[in-house]
Amino acid sequence: MNGETQGPSPDSGTVSRALDNHPIARFITHTGASLLVAGILSTMTKKGGLKLAQKLQSSADGGSKFSTTLVNSIIDIRKHLDELQGVKRYIEGVNDPYERLVYEAGDDLTTGYSGVNSEMHRYSFTKRELDQAGRGIGAEPASVYTWKDDVQKRLIRAGRRLPFELPALYATQRGLTDPLFGQNEDRKKVKWYIS
Repeated sequence: MNGETQGPSPDSGTVSRALDNHPIARFITHTGASLLVAGILSTMTKKGGLKLAQKLQSSADGGSKFSTTLVNSIIDIRKHLDELQGVKRYIEGVNDPYERLVYEAGDDLTTGYSGVNSEMHRYSFTKRELDQAGRGIGAEPASVYTWKDDVQKRLIRAGRRLPFELPALYATQRGLTDPLFGQNEDRKKVKWYIS
């Protein structure tokens, strides 16, 4: 028999049982709770990362060879990602934002990267432009090249957010959504490591 006709599962969370016959409300509630908590945890993780970078920088300034190597490697990666994404970092009173991992700006820490506020890009290509793009890299029009460049920038921006968003989403799932909305214990457990 279908699980949906039997009523809520005994393993369901409180909210899941309350919204059993309202799948759209359950979806909206689940999504809203996940986004809210993940956003808060993401911000906390990011601030923690800035504090960790500050400690790493001060250790490098103190002469630690390991910390100095790590700081230089992180700065090199940051430069490369900035070049690919087309980012210009700016910090008040600093000529080269790549000298240090983090800078103090008042009471806050910053890397000089302010991110991009919600972007919305819409591209439409004419049949002629698509035909030109189909002939190879040398024949593609500027609009297709611009679109590819924008996709690259978006992917890099998303990759930069992963180190603090992924742990926040995991904590949100384990700490909030699973207890409130229940969890599927019947699903196959996945091993994410090689034994």
